[in-house]
Amino acid sequence: MSKNAPCFYPVKMTLLIGFYRLVIYLSENIEMISTRSVNLLCTLGIRCFANHAGDSHIKYPISTVTRKSIDVLEPSKVPTKIEVSDEMREQAVDLSGVPVDFLRSRRVRIYQPAREATQSGWARTKTWKVEFDNLERWENSLIGWSSTGDPLSNISMAMDFASKEDAIRYCERNDLNYEVIIPNERIVKRKTYAENFSWNKRTRVTNK
Repeated sequence: MSKNAPCFYPVKMTLLIGFYRLVIYLSENIEMISTRSVNLLCTLGIRCFANHAGDSHIKYPISTVTRKSIDVLEPSKVPTKIEVSDEMREQAVDLSGVPVDFLRSRRVRIYQPAREATQSGWARTKTWKVEFDNLERWENSLIGWSSTGDPLSNISMAMDFASKEDAIRYCERNDLNYEVIIPNERIVKRKTYAENFSWNKRTRVTNK
């Protein structure tokens, strides 16, 4: 028998066999005992069997346990910026179909939209957007809606970027003049519930 093989104790196995024979006999003569006694016997049998199964498991010392990396299947790779040459940039602009003078005269704003004034969480609010300046916009005299003849002014509603670098790379690839607006980071200050009722001269308002 190997060293790590599970050990079975004959005495414990004999007790288990005798216990289950008793349960089978009492289940056949159910008039002799009550329902509570049957449930108690079943519970004790399950506990005894579970203790025996726990003793038979292989136990490994902590010193032999090694920590494995999360990237077991494939190691993670750091994303690198793709360098676009001037020739490739000009070819991409030519294939887009948009006039070059129309793009170079525009000003693009790269920003991070603010969170909506609701009680929703902060998930899916870390995206970045690209917004063109407004051109050829007028107000509809019939209904009062705003109309526009500029298709690029609606890009910000449907185009999101995962990071600021992706938005900058998009503008550089399309030869756009852009400016990056850095948002103000939210500072979370630790505060307990008791501080709402504590005395503070700067925040306390008197009732007089």
